Amino acid sequence: MLKENKILEKNGVVFFIDYNENIPYEKMAKYAILSLKKHNPHLSCAVIYCNDIFNLVKKELNNICDYLIEIQPVLDTYGKIKKIANIFQIYWATPFEETLYLDSDFLIPNKISYLFSKIIKEELVFGNNCLDFRGNIKLNQYAVNFFSKYQLPFVNNQMFLFKKGNKALEFFNLWSQVSANWDLFYSNFLKTRFEQQDIRIDISMCLKLTDNTDCIQKSFLNFVDLRPLKVNYTDKDDQDFYKHVNLWAIKKSVFKCQNIILTNPVHYKYKQFLTEEFCNKI
Repeated sequence: MLKENKILEKNGVVFFIDYNENIPYEKMAKYAILSLKKHNPHLSCAVIYCNDIFNLVKKELNNICDYLIEIQPVLDTYGKIKKIANIFQIYWATPFEETLYLDSDFLIPNKISYLFSKIIKEELVFGNNCLDFRGNIKLNQYAVNFFSKYQLPFVNNQMFLFKKGNKALEFFNLWSQVSANWDLFYSNFLKTRFEQQDIRIDISMCLKLTDNTDCIQKSFLNFVDLRPLKVNYTDKDDQDFYKHVNLWAIKKSVFKCQNIILTNPVHYKYKQFLTEEFCNKI
């Protein structure tokens, strides 16, 4: 049963969905929440969503999450490949004082409530590294070099923490402006014209312009990233790569990649992993 969003809870997990006809984020969020609740039954979660024109989010998640919060999109994302322009609205829509944001394409095989201890002193916490399935640090040197070229701090966007307060409010206010005018910000501050908006550039630029780069922590927010390090432009969805990645659920919300049991949150991205057999074990 959904909770009423009247008084802010102390902490919880938030997912954001802007309806995308090409990617079933509502189904991804469903299995992210089921795996999250298996290992963190007392941790509340909310799905903040917009543009649910076919009511798919409501149908899929109404009995799964604790809060289902529809927002009016500030920016139009119709027809855009990356529907990220409205994600900044989670600051005002979250039902929690302390929020852990996760992309919908995560699976959670462990307890994660300890992460909130990191925002006792900080209002914003971002990470800039991730792991391969063996648990080794996975460094995308190409991405690091790209950010360095534009004098921006390298940061991940798939998972981050924030707490209600002046520092976080300043960051999200700026993010809202960057998101609405990304081409202007990119051309003025990066001196380059880009074809489309990029969420990591947005976050990195906002952290730099608000003097919050110290919020990026190297040894924090570790997650397993199954994506290849380099994009193959002849195979943009990395389908050929993922054909050789063996990810399966061996029992309720316990996941293996190749022959190794995963103990960190898993960012899988590839929707074809969600077969009926796989989902029945989440």
